Amino acid sequence: MKKILFVMVAGLFSIAPIYAQETVTDEYVQQAIGKGRQYIVVILKEGKNLGLDEAAQLKEQEAHLKYLFTLKEQGKLPIFGPFFNSGELSGLCVFNSDNKEEVKTLIEGDPHIKSGQLIYEIHQWFSIPGFVLP
Repeated sequence: MKKILFVMVAGLFSIAPIYAQETVTDEYVQQAIGKGRQYIVVILKEGKNLGLDEAAQLKEQEAHLKYLFTLKEQGKLPIFGPFFNSGELSGLCVFNSDNKEEVKTLIEGDPHIKSGQLIYEIHQWFSIPGFVLP
């Protein structure tokens, strides 16, 4: 039993460096930046008030979310979400593209954009592929 436990512990220590946090050196930063690329970020803002009743608002919100989740499943929109208590700012979308025209076409397919309930700004953005939210 002790031998099995020793082998298991030794095995854990042998793979520990794989999971160890890397020391952040200048070289590490330069290598990470070298892997970076451009993305397109869309900032969603409040548009016109449509005066919809609650049922119509719910239906349009469901269509909006379904559209965004469809883009996510297609690999085009890896991250998106709403802002809270931010005045006219409604949400943020990070597209897996560096093509503004492609993203403009995609975002204009959103039901909230089509109806004018939301308007948008498009910005070029740099990040490192693989960065994830915890």
